[in-house]
Amino acid sequence: AHDGAYRVSGLVSNGAAEASGQIVVGDVLHSVDGLNVCFKSHEIVKDLVQGPPGSRVVLSFLRLEALAEDLHRSVNEFDNWRPVVLQRNSNPSGSKTPPVTDGEDEEPIDLMPQVGRTTNAV
Repeated sequence: AHDGAYRVSGLVSNGAAEASGQIVVGDVLHSVDGLNVCFKSHEIVKDLVQGPPGSRVVLSFLRLEALAEDLHRSVNEFDNWRPVVLQRNSNPSGSKTPPVTDGEDEEPIDLMPQVGRTTNAV
């Protein structure tokens, strides 16, 4: 188990992540715009992922063959990751991004794609 990793827990219907076809439930998020988010607080990850509709975000996901120690590395230091570039857009409810929880007993927050903290990534 690797506390502090974020795993995609769902995709919003007609959202940027679903439309890309490049992100699936279970993907482990490693970086947002080049910054490693593993072991960062949920608030920090949320702030990095969210942004104005129409802006671009680069999400880096670990590949299946990634190693546990890759969670601690920069994407410049290993090859077992894949980038996904998304254009942020509004969801049907009008908020910037869809609601999601971090897997703990917290109120839903806005995050795109839906990413929850996991204890069993990689």
